[in-house]
Amino acid sequence: MQPIYRLLSSCVVMFSVLAVAPSASEAQMTEKPKYDVEVTRDIVYAEGLIRIDGQETTRDLWMDAYFPKEAERGDLPVVIYTHGGAFHHGSPRTGYRVDGALSTSPEDYCRLFSGLGYACFAINYRLGPEEPIASGIGYQEAHIARDSIALMMDRVSVIRQNLGMRPLDVSDPEDELLLSDTVLGAVEDLGRAVGYVQSNAAEFGIDADRIVVGGFSAGAVTSLNVAHGTDASVAGAFTLSTGPIGLDIFQTVTEQSNRPPILIFTGQYDLSGARASIGSLLQLYESADVDHEFAWVPGFGHFYPSGAPTLGADGSIHSVEDRIVAFVQRVTAKQ
Repeated sequence: MQPIYRLLSSCVVMFSVLAVAPSASEAQMTEKPKYDVEVTRDIVYAEGLIRIDGQETTRDLWMDAYFPKEAERGDLPVVIYTHGGAFHHGSPRTGYRVDGALSTSPEDYCRLFSGLGYACFAINYRLGPEEPIASGIGYQEAHIARDSIALMMDRVSVIRQNLGMRPLDVSDPEDELLLSDTVLGAVEDLGRAVGYVQSNAAEFGIDADRIVVGGFSAGAVTSLNVAHGTDASVAGAFTLSTGPIGLDIFQTVTEQSNRPPILIFTGQYDLSGARASIGSLLQLYESADVDHEFAWVPGFGHFYPSGAPTLGADGSIHSVEDRIVAFVQRVTAKQ
């Protein structure tokens, strides 16, 4: 895989001009919506343990559900989307506009999928300001890589400053524990969301065996961790700017492990942690024979919309959403 990665790295600038303005046939493949969408908001799927002013307490964890109107219920395939925000802010209903760059919101992604006949759930999860308390349920202690938190500190430091929070020093064991527990809390919350949807498959009218998890930034990290760091039964994962943070994917992904297919995006000028780790992650998937796809988003940093053109390892140019839709269709297709 390394030669392909090097080729992409060296060629991405050359293809940037072409990728920014591809032809309509290349960039607009996504099917038109087949269904109107109905939304059920604030579905409580679990409780999360947090610490407020030094006191342990719990709060409800909720999700918004998007269903295709008039579609036959019973075995709808599912997407569960986790929002980004450096594990410190964000919402299942909003995207980001940063320095002129725009990311598509979880709600817009869910409306896209539901319009094509999927059930889609956008989840809320515990965030850093709440000081999540990780339970250790759903993953092994030996698989926790607390030092990997350093990969995300460039963005976390900016967000904490913007929120008026004290800076964290990951060389301090207490700060490292605080931040790693936040990442692990998100893993637990998404895992419980998957379990909740599966347990209520009959009520939702979905197929519990055809669930794909995905998300942006912190949501991408969380989706990666759940799909390839735990024993969650999912059909696939897509990640919009990710890195192996929290759980040691290099331990958990083996030729014998549960390793559903994965689609990975990285912006050409993405955060340093995402760019630095993508090569080794792709090498891991190649060596472990994991079904994986990778695409650059030329000309963009960490934030990019669903319509942004991408350059695949095979030289193909398609928008972010076209690649995601094609991937989800493939991994949820009935055998």
